[in-house]
Amino acid sequence: MKKSFKFIFFGAGPNQYPFIKYSNIKKNYNIVIHNKKDFKAKKYSDEFIYGSVYKKKNINNLLKKIKKKKNLDDIVCRSSGPSIISAYKANKYFGLNRVSKNLASCVYSKFYLYKFLKKNKIPSIKSNILKKINKKNYSGIWIIKPDSPIIGKKFVYKFENQVINKKNFFAAKTGSDNRMVNISQYVPGNDITAISFIQKKNKKKILLSLINEWNFFHNNKIDLSNPRSVAGISAPPIKLNKKTLGKIKEILNRILKLFPSYYGLFAVSLRVNKNHIYVYEINLNIDAKYSKVIFPNLYSQKSIYNLEIDNLMEKNLRKLKYINNNKFVGILNKILIKDKVKYLNKIQKYEKKI
Repeated sequence: MKKSFKFIFFGAGPNQYPFIKYSNIKKNYNIVIHNKKDFKAKKYSDEFIYGSVYKKKNINNLLKKIKKKKNLDDIVCRSSGPSIISAYKANKYFGLNRVSKNLASCVYSKFYLYKFLKKNKIPSIKSNILKKINKKNYSGIWIIKPDSPIIGKKFVYKFENQVINKKNFFAAKTGSDNRMVNISQYVPGNDITAISFIQKKNKKKILLSLINEWNFFHNNKIDLSNPRSVAGISAPPIKLNKKTLGKIKEILNRILKLFPSYYGLFAVSLRVNKNHIYVYEINLNIDAKYSKVIFPNLYSQKSIYNLEIDNLMEKNLRKLKYINNNKFVGILNKILIKDKVKYLNKIQKYEKKI
C-alpha cells in the first residue's frame, strides 16, 4: 500500500512515541532516529536508524542512511537542547525551511535568545555567558544556569551578595551542551508559558493555552528531580488581569512574526512581575504534563499528538481557540486537581514551606 506522507521522527521516547503511533495509523511512511535499538515504537516504523540526534556534528551521517531520501514531507522534533540544532541541519539537508537558524539558536542558547530579542526590541531578562568562573563579588541576587541545557530545569542556582559557588558553576557548565554558563540578575515574579499552534496549511496562529509553571528555589536551587522545587503546572493562569493578558498576547504575536516559516506547537516562557513582562525561553518541545493531562482536559475533542500530525498532513483542523473560562485543571506533584480554589490554597501553603 502506498504511504500518504513521509516523516522523520527525532527520537521515540515517551513524548515522541504517540506521534509515531498516530502517524502509522494514518498510513504515513515513518522514519525513526533513536538512540536505543529495542523499543516499542519500532513496529510503527518503516525505517529505523540507530543513533543520537543529540550528536549535532554527526546528524548528516545519520540522514545519509535513509533509504528513500526524496519527497520527505516533514521532520517531527519534540526535543530541545542539542537536538534542535540537529533539526535545523536536517531541515537544511532536505530543503525544508520550517526551522530556521535563528529559531534553532534561540531555542538552543539562552544568551543567543536574549541578544535576538534585544535586537528586535522585545523585553527579556538580561543575561551574559561565562566560559570560566571568576572571583567577582556579585551585589544583589543572581542566577546561574546552563546556557544550553541538556536537561531542562536542572542545575539552576540562586546566590546573593557573594562570589559564584565553584561546585554550582561547574555543575551548570557540565549540564550545558555548549559548555557555557548563563548568568542573569534575579527577577521575581510568576512564570507563565504561552503555548501557540500555527497551522501549516494557512499559517493561522492560535493561542492554545496560557499556563502557570510552579517552580521554586529549594535550598537556592531549581531541580527537576525535586517535587518541592518543580511542583507542577496549571491552566488557565491564576490571577492574571486583562491588561497583562493583552500585553502577553502582543509580545507573543511579535515573536511569532520573527519566525514566519515555522508551523506547529510553539511555547514562549515569560516572567510576569507586576506590570512588567520578560521573555526568557522559547521551546518547540511541549511539557508532557501539558500534552497528556492539561490539553486533553481543556480540549476534549482531540489529542495534541493527533492534532500535530494532522497539521503536518495539511488537513483541515477543527476550530481551536483560546479557552479562558471557568474550566480549570492543574497538576501538583503528579496529582490532578480540577478545583481552582483548592489548587491555589495548596500552592500558597506550598510556597510557605519553601
